[in-house]
Amino acid sequence: MFERSQEPVAGPPPGRSVPRAWSLLLAAILVALATIWVRPGPAVLRGTDAACYARVAGSLARAPLRTWHSPLLDGRRFDEHPPLGLWLEAVWMRAVGATPATAWRWAQLLATLLVAVVSAGTVRLAGARPAALSLLGLAILPGFLAESQNPMLELPLALGLATGFLGAALLSSTRFLGPFLVVAGTAFAVWVKGPPGLATLAALAWAAQDAPRTCRRALVTALLAVVVAAGGLLGLEIWREHVGAGSFLRPYVRDQLLPSMFTGRARPVRAPLYYLDSLARWHLPVLLALALGLLPAVRRRLGPSDRRLLQLGLVLTLTVVLGFSIVVQKNPWYVDAAMVGFAWTCGALADGLVGAWATRWLSPRVVAPLALVGIAWLFTAEPKQREDALYGAFTSQLPVLEGHGPVTIANCSALGDWMARHSFALRWGARVVPCSDEAALLFDGRIVRPVVEP
Repeated sequence: MFERSQEPVAGPPPGRSVPRAWSLLLAAILVALATIWVRPGPAVLRGTDAACYARVAGSLARAPLRTWHSPLLDGRRFDEHPPLGLWLEAVWMRAVGATPATAWRWAQLLATLLVAVVSAGTVRLAGARPAALSLLGLAILPGFLAESQNPMLELPLALGLATGFLGAALLSSTRFLGPFLVVAGTAFAVWVKGPPGLATLAALAWAAQDAPRTCRRALVTALLAVVVAAGGLLGLEIWREHVGAGSFLRPYVRDQLLPSMFTGRARPVRAPLYYLDSLARWHLPVLLALALGLLPAVRRRLGPSDRRLLQLGLVLTLTVVLGFSIVVQKNPWYVDAAMVGFAWTCGALADGLVGAWATRWLSPRVVAPLALVGIAWLFTAEPKQREDALYGAFTSQLPVLEGHGPVTIANCSALGDWMARHSFALRWGARVVPCSDEAALLFDGRIVRPVVEP
């Protein structure tokens, strides 16, 4: 589909291309880390999912390891997802403390690991310059900006998928590394989020078609990945049955997977193009890059490594978006699991368009790191789409509420009791009661204010 241009492209003088490309990569790493660690704004766990996961992890951190087979939320079994993501967050909290601030730092740590995987993997696949441009693409994605500050499960899922897709791309050129990364990434993603982790199988199908001689290796690797992923879940099942805790898989399939696929547990959406609005608003840079990629003049500028990186990014992006579009249960932020695919798409196209110019005229050793890290300060935490009824209260009234210590808040808003209870209880250590009950503070849907005594 792509043809390499025969016209010479202006590049840096011989001997200076490689050092400048690595300097550009260093600048991009600094930008990505700056968007994670030094962005302004309060540490807010937005929505209810992050709060619930952090509360479950906090309870695990305080419990003996022998009881970790059954994570609990407010004393009840929490079987909505496989427990690996909760276990890892609990290990972190056990080491540094179980607080909302440490949960926020956990999201930042996962985002840092994702930056490392994208950096090292893209350098191996396409070189330092496409890796730098991919990181810059990642750093401007609102999905990455939001997930890197909110400990959800989409970020560890994205980490597992990126690892597995990198392994698939290396399948034909490495004997052990490629298969190992596919198996490890698939197992990690499945143990964190369940069936969406099997999206790595699409990468194996792409690798087999891209290099037919690797078809047999791709098939063996796919079987091994499925066996290892299923073996981990089976091991959890055996552990729970052994201690008399009951099955994980039966309630997980009955109450989580099947309703999500066919009826919708909380947000049934049957429109297959549901994500178009989210993509247009939250991933606009990628859509603009894809539009440029349709132009023949742009495609001709892509070298072989850029084409391969572009294909890998598109396979990851389309697999996640289409996979989550099929099921009835949908949330706009599900597509954030494809953030690395978006980044690779931007990186490949940008390298074909401006890569040579960047390493010729940009002086990244001094100017780019300082300028771009400064620009990173302009990024602010992005609120979660359609699930931030408390965000204004968080940001404007946090010091006052924390000054009160643990308090009782009467929920007199349209916000559901379950959502209010979990959001307030984690961030402020508050206990939420119905509007008619006695409380020190009252939430009316806009602000939190003291209850006026008669």
